[in-house]
Amino acid sequence: MCDTMHRIRKHLIGLPRQGHFLGGFLFGRDLIYLVLGALCTAEKKETETMKLYVGNLSYDTNDDSLRQAFSAVGPVATADVITDRDTGRSRGFGFVEMANTADAQKAIEELNDKPLDGRNVTVAEARPRRDSDNGGSRGRSSNRW
Repeated sequence: MCDTMHRIRKHLIGLPRQGHFLGGFLFGRDLIYLVLGALCTAEKKETETMKLYVGNLSYDTNDDSLRQAFSAVGPVATADVITDRDTGRSRGFGFVEMANTADAQKAIEELNDKPLDGRNVTVAEARPRRDSDNGGSRGRSSNRW
């Protein structure tokens, strides 16, 4: 649909840029561009992927079983169980990226506080990582003195 809107924009070149009042409504190329842009943004947002945080995972849950559980709701782009870099053991949480926001919302509604591999999991929209300036000191002050 967004491609069609871009084709329509090509035909609007002849309209006055500033617009004029027509029947009490502002009509012009800028207004139409604004409306088309809003429609394209809404369409794009609907098809964007959405990352979900999945907590309280069983240590037996792996990437494949996490993907399989969420695939029942909709298409999954990625599914990752976070593991300890030293031991390779699951840290008890992971992330699933759903192919679109509608399926992600559906996954939150249907899978939050439901059992997966024997444990009730927490499913929520993932928050962006916070940038920290402590250089990986895990909350300890980097200044020894």
